[in-house]
Parts: sequence; structure tokens; C-alpha cells
Amino acid sequence: MKFADPKNDIAFKTIKELEVYDYISIQEGKRINELETARLDGERNKQIEIAIKSLKKDLDIEVISDITGLSVEEVVNLNI
Repeated sequence: MKFADPKNDIAFKTIKELEVYDYISIQEGKRINELETARLDGERNKQIEIAIKSLKKDLDIEVISDITGLSVEEVVNLNI
């Protein structure tokens, strides 16, 4: 008897092979999610870094918001 993964049209000889494949797929999905979260965190940190440098140079808060993508409230709350 063959078992299949309907999402990927892959056949497995045993249920154990299918279970291992599912486990690996889940772990891979989690890792991709972790990497995407780290990337977004890095982007956010860069936005904040730019906003802080801009505040120290006395740029207008509205301009900083526009440049960084942070809200005016977020820029104001940086408390420089």
C-alpha cells in the first residue's frame, strides 16, 4: 500500500515515511517563519536607528515618520 501527500503529490511506502516527511515539513515551515521574523525585526531596528539619528539632527517629526515608515507617535515615543 502506498501513502500520499496530497499537497505535493508525493508517494510514500510506509506511514512512517509520511510521518517523517510531515514532521520535516513542519520544522522547515517553522524555520522559514523564524527567518522572516528576524528579517522584519532587523528592518524595524534600522527604521528606529534612522529615526533616532534624525531626531538628534532636529529633523521634523513628520519628515522622520515619512522617511522611516514609523508613525508620528512611534517617533515621538523614542524619547531622545
